[in-house]
Amino acid sequence: MKELTPYHALYFAYELTKRCASDTIQKLASTLIDAHSNFDGSLVSDKDIEAFANATMRFTELLICPVNGNLPDRNRGTHWETKSGAIRLLPLVEPQK
Repeated sequence: MKELTPYHALYFAYELTKRCASDTIQKLASTLIDAHSNFDGSLVSDKDIEAFANATMRFTELLICPVNGNLPDRNRGTHWETKSGAIRLLPLVEPQK
């Protein structure tokens, strides 16, 4: 590995120690990525990580309100929705047999 520049050392230190609110897209992304990587990379290929990252980005784009750019944050009792009401997250229901 190449030697880190002072800039990159500060950047990595910031990324490793930053905290995100639990209701932000940054927290979701970091949680999903952390859950599927390891330190030596032996179990997950770069191609798999890239495919997972792309799928995660597509998924998060579906959750972000096109009107105001927020995640659904209002609990309406039966569902969650954005301030504008443009996106509603309904609970999953197991299909009846």
